[in-house]
Amino acid sequence: MGARQILVHGIDDDTVPVSQSQTFVEKAEKLGDRSTLVKLDGIGHYELIDPESEAWPTVAVPVLSLLGIEP
Repeated sequence: MGARQILVHGIDDDTVPVSQSQTFVEKAEKLGDRSTLVKLDGIGHYELIDPESEAWPTVAVPVLSLLGIEP
C-alpha cells in the first residue's frame, strides 16, 4: 500500500486472533511496507475502540503519530 501502518491488537481478543495481525505485518514487510504491530496484554477486542478503557492511552499514541500529532 505504501502507507505507514500500525496495527494495535489485544492479546486476549477472542473475536480476531492476534495471528491475523501478525501475518498481515509479516506480509506487508515482505512487500516493503513500513508496518508495526503493537500487542496489548490483557486486552480483548472491544477495549481498543473504547476511549474509557485502560487500553485507550496506548491505542491513542500510534494513532496520533500516524496523524503527525505528538501525544
